[in-house]
Amino acid sequence: SGLPADWVLVDRRTGEFSAPSGDLTTRFSYDALRLPWRLALDHAWYGEERARQLLERQVPLAQAYTEQGRLVAAYHRDGTPAADYEAPAMYG
Repeated sequence: SGLPADWVLVDRRTGEFSAPSGDLTTRFSYDALRLPWRLALDHAWYGEERARQLLERQVPLAQAYTEQGRLVAAYHRDGTPAADYEAPAMYG
């Protein structure tokens, strides 16, 4: 879906990524929502095209807002809602 995960593990020896366990999730929610904002600043302030390209891949958020007029507090990795309530931070 292009949405970043709240958490991801990186093996320092191999560089391989894996999903965390326990309370850490791979959903897009409170911990990951900072990334689009920072990518937008990178593009606006420095003209960073890679940041714009990554933002363009995050279409589930734009689609949800366009179609439903709201954003929920969390999304699964496939872009489907993982919550049924809104969180003001998502609109930042």
